[in-house]
Amino acid sequence: MPTAFCIFSCSSGTEEKKKETTAATATSADTSMKGLVGVIEKNPPVQQGDYIAKYPNGIVRMRGFYINGKRNGQWTSFFESGTIQSEGFFKDGLRDGKALVYYENGKTYYQGYYKMGKEVGKWIFYDESGKKINEKDYGSQ
Repeated sequence: MPTAFCIFSCSSGTEEKKKETTAATATSADTSMKGLVGVIEKNPPVQQGDYIAKYPNGIVRMRGFYINGKRNGQWTSFFESGTIQSEGFFKDGLRDGKALVYYENGKTYYQGYYKMGKEVGKWIFYDESGKKINEKDYGSQ
């Protein structure tokens, strides 16, 4: 299976994390060893500007933007079929803002918010038919 970025992380989303593999130069990780979620890139593919990675079949695998070698702004990843797998925002390499992860059928798998690399607020989880199956409140931080 081609590699894909693990853009999203959620303590209840371990099944999704297992489905995703990391690119050779990036790992989804606890960036400070204190529970922050971001992406450590020892050799970012670009220091400044747009980034697009593709599957061998030419379909876009992920796209986003770098500033000073760190992810910033909106990042989107795609299944090999071309449907959106996840959408989220980064600020200085840390997750920051709304996070959405989808099933390949287009239905939402889970959604929530990050603030400076930490899960905050209400996270909602759904089954493949779109039925809400779980909710977790991380509170405000």
